[in-house]
Amino acid sequence: MSMKISILSYLIVLSSVFFFFFNFGNSTSTNSILDKESKTLILDDSNFEQQIAKGVTLVDFWAPWCGPCRTQGPIVDQIANEIGDKAKIAKLDVDKARSTSSKYFIRSIPTIIIFKDGVVKERLVGLRSKEEIVSLLNKHIQ
Repeated sequence: MSMKISILSYLIVLSSVFFFFFNFGNSTSTNSILDKESKTLILDDSNFEQQIAKGVTLVDFWAPWCGPCRTQGPIVDQIANEIGDKAKIAKLDVDKARSTSSKYFIRSIPTIIIFKDGVVKERLVGLRSKEEIVSLLNKHIQ
């Protein structure tokens, strides 16, 4: 009995350490971070509102453990590289930005939201084609 309690205690401590590291140890507090390989902005709770406040901004809500998100990500990066200065293209990791994800009722990922001057204009849930995303984005750029 004592051995079972000991192992259980060890597992609880270990899971607490992992929880702390993954939720607080990897956070960033910069105003905006540009993805090194594309023109995609990396957003978090601290910079989200500022980045979507003016102009057209497409935000890809995703998580690294999500298979469809890993497929959607390169498509979003392509759009960022092609769209130029017409709109901001950004990504937000829902695991690292729980407050923002909750505020915009993100329940399924990937979710793409297009904002214009801070107001939600379009919402796409699930994996989407580049053509579909660009078509909706272009509606709001003009």
